[in-house]
Amino acid sequence: MSKEECRICGYVKNCYQCCSCSLKGCQTCIEFHKDSCSVLKKDKIHLCSDHNEFVNSYCFTCFHLVCKNCSKDMHINHNFVSIPQAVHNIRSEIPTSVNDLEKRKTQEESVMSQFCRRKNDYEQKLPAFIDAAEKELHKGITVTKDQLVKQIIALNEKNLSDVREIVPKLDAAIDNLKSVQDKKFPILFLSRWSNPMLVIGEHQSILRNRESADDINMDNNADIERIFRNSFVTNLNPEIQLMLKIAKNLPGFVAKIDKWKTQGDTVILPCTDTPEINGFIKNIETAYNFIIGLKNNLIQAQNDLNISINKNAEWTNRETNERTQEKKMHNIVVHQKDKQLQKCEEELKKKDEEIRTFKSSISGKMKTNQHNKACKDFDSLQQSLHAANMLNEENQTTIMCMENQRKQLQDSIKDKDKLIQTLLLQKDELQSRLSSIAGEKLTKGNPGITDLSDPNRPMKISERYGELYDNEWTDAMVTVELIKPHFPDLEKSELDEIIVRHLYRTLMFCYQECKNISLKQTQTIRQTIAESFNLKIDSENTEPNLPGWKEISFYRKHHGDDFATSLITKCTSQKLCENILENWDYSYKSEIFMQELLKTPFFEKCVHLCWYMAIQEPMMYLDDKLQVDTKYNKTEYKEYVQSGDKVRYIVWPALYLHEKGPLLYKGVVQAYF
Repeated sequence: MSKEECRICGYVKNCYQCCSCSLKGCQTCIEFHKDSCSVLKKDKIHLCSDHNEFVNSYCFTCFHLVCKNCSKDMHINHNFVSIPQAVHNIRSEIPTSVNDLEKRKTQEESVMSQFCRRKNDYEQKLPAFIDAAEKELHKGITVTKDQLVKQIIALNEKNLSDVREIVPKLDAAIDNLKSVQDKKFPILFLSRWSNPMLVIGEHQSILRNRESADDINMDNNADIERIFRNSFVTNLNPEIQLMLKIAKNLPGFVAKIDKWKTQGDTVILPCTDTPEINGFIKNIETAYNFIIGLKNNLIQAQNDLNISINKNAEWTNRETNERTQEKKMHNIVVHQKDKQLQKCEEELKKKDEEIRTFKSSISGKMKTNQHNKACKDFDSLQQSLHAANMLNEENQTTIMCMENQRKQLQDSIKDKDKLIQTLLLQKDELQSRLSSIAGEKLTKGNPGITDLSDPNRPMKISERYGELYDNEWTDAMVTVELIKPHFPDLEKSELDEIIVRHLYRTLMFCYQECKNISLKQTQTIRQTIAESFNLKIDSENTEPNLPGWKEISFYRKHHGDDFATSLITKCTSQKLCENILENWDYSYKSEIFMQELLKTPFFEKCVHLCWYMAIQEPMMYLDDKLQVDTKYNKTEYKEYVQSGDKVRYIVWPALYLHEKGPLLYKGVVQAYF
């Protein structure tokens, strides 16, 4: 019988096969398995259930006995260990596993006893705690109810008092107007007439207060329930008031940081006893300190940049002064050398003249000593000429060196200018990064806080709006000669009024058309997105929350000039002129002048500017509510040529951030008393 490796113990011995269960192994293992033979025969656990082969390994990936064929299909790349090695590894870990399980059992028994004690505490104390909390809640509900009832009654009493005050005033104003209507004598009429706009203004103020958020509709149960719950939660948990106060102050705090000129310290916000609210406050505190850190870095970068710029400027000025001084000194030296050279040339000419005179005056016979003296003088003059030439060459060399130094200085100045430009670009980049990060931390859709990196933000649009009035509008006013032949009997002031009214009509028409096109475009986009994503749109102000709206808004602003240009090219001049003049009740309107006006840069700038106003979120607002022959607000409009407190005609409309929003650019009116 040949020797082979026993599948059970792993030793190489003579192997035998059990007649009962067919297990094959050494004699020792066969004798040792007799107690388990019946189990092996019954359950076949020594055979692979998949391949019906004798098992020879243990898979520590699946924790399963496997045969030699399992590694080829079902247990590819698994961790196989021989049966003896697997038994050895597992047996060596058993004491450690037993100790770990006993520790866990002891720990759970201790926890079980704690839960039992806690159960008894709950049964004894929890009902009393819940009863006390219930009483506290009832108390809070009672207090909130009393406060809300008092608030509603006080608000209703105020509204009722306002109505009782305004009704007699309205009756008095009506009676006054009816009484003076038939007065024919002007002085008597004016002395008895009382301005009804005062009463109307007071009534409008009452209406605005009545429509405020504090007013409660008793017919709307949801409104009452909402206000009651908000008041109850706020009274019950003062920590919520702290959280709301911190969130409300965030935009103002960021705006204050943006105005810092020097570096500031980080902030620590007050904490509460509620972990959730503390988490929210910590997030706000992190945002605060992150923005403060960015601002401090920007201030430090600006200081470093200024120091570097000043050093480079000082070095450049110093080098420039030194080179200028050297050039002056060189010019002085060259000038002196030129004088010496000129003097030598004059002396040489004199000597040549003397030689020629001497030669012509001497006859055939010449004394030897005089001839020798003349030759010596000639040689001396030749040497002087040679020295003058050498001096001239030296001066030329010096001039070339100075010219090279000047070019090197110019190159150095150009390098420093490039360095300064690079530092300025880095400064602008840091400012853009700060604006972008601060903008992301603020509430979306807040028109009071804008992205400083956007070249078409409302503040820039208001600046271009003022430039349009100062430049293109002024240039269009010079076209009085075009309209004068059509109204020969009118004076220059009246012709100016006609031009002003046509310009105002053109601007408002562009604004209304751009506004309508933008609203229609927005509605189409909303409907398309809602249908594509099966969304339910309940409000007209849901655009910022729609998928992809941020990219759409960026695309509209980025390609605003292209779209405005397409608006101009779509309609013919004749069609535009008819649309502008349509429904305009003005006796001096001129189609010919309007066609000429549409060819000016003023009309093109109006379309571009009004389109950028219309695609802002929210839309910017040009005042179209100011009426002729009414009083105007001098904080929002300034006088054109004549002074007064009433409007004769509108020259330039006021621009607002949005309807009922803050003023961005004052309007202009022709006034009268």
